[in-house]
Amino acid sequence: MMVREFANSSADISPVPGEKAIGDEETERSEMAGEKFQAARLAAGNTHEPLIIFHARGRKHSFKMREYDKISLEIYFFRKGIEYVRQWRNAFQSYLSDPVTGRNFEIVEMAEAEERSIGQVASEMDIQHTEEEICLEFLTPLPFKPGKGKPRTYIAKTSFIRSLERRFSRLFGREIVYHSQDDRFSILPYYWNYTEIRHASVSQPGQTQYINGCVGKLYIKGNFKDFLPFLLLGSEVHIGAKLSNSQGYYLMHKESPGYFNSLHLR
Repeated sequence: MMVREFANSSADISPVPGEKAIGDEETERSEMAGEKFQAARLAAGNTHEPLIIFHARGRKHSFKMREYDKISLEIYFFRKGIEYVRQWRNAFQSYLSDPVTGRNFEIVEMAEAEERSIGQVASEMDIQHTEEEICLEFLTPLPFKPGKGKPRTYIAKTSFIRSLERRFSRLFGREIVYHSQDDRFSILPYYWNYTEIRHASVSQPGQTQYINGCVGKLYIKGNFKDFLPFLLLGSEVHIGAKLSNSQGYYLMHKESPGYFNSLHLR
């Protein structure tokens, strides 16, 4: 497990609609564990959670855990300092070490909290080409509204760019806008698929919740030099308006794989 915090201003944040306070009232032990999380929040001078996202590294949305499965979970914090993240990390470790609150999971290994930057992401990805074609493989659904009369898998270039801008602006607490006079690229939304998972709502009995959107390979073709940093950052912090359920998580392929090469011919 890796706990990461993206470098940004230390400005306080407002509560995010739909995000719940951490804590558990089922038993005395779980209450105590919840209080540890609350203490970490209060230590940072805020009674609400920071913006947090996560993903199971390299895992698709359809992955179903079985007993003894191991996954690498990466958790990202925004608009909070590294000390807050360390406190949260320690509280989380205590939470899963408790025989009641941690009865279903065990931490095998937990890395130290680290601060991330777009420079680190670019260095690790080491993508040199900025033209021709690049492939984004969405492992979890990206929800969006297609244009009128368009299929559910169609996303316009302007909508795709706006989805990144809005997410980054929300996560980092300031307006982030893409500008370029040189880029000339197209979005090819013809090789991914619409999917949805339905499940009964726990917080709203009788209601159905959906995890839906498009998954699979999305290709970008043309000159995208100025847009590449947006794509690199999105590969870490996802794309789209929804912060829950790891939605909009994708991998960037250094060498763009052909769509038909990934199909198994029978």
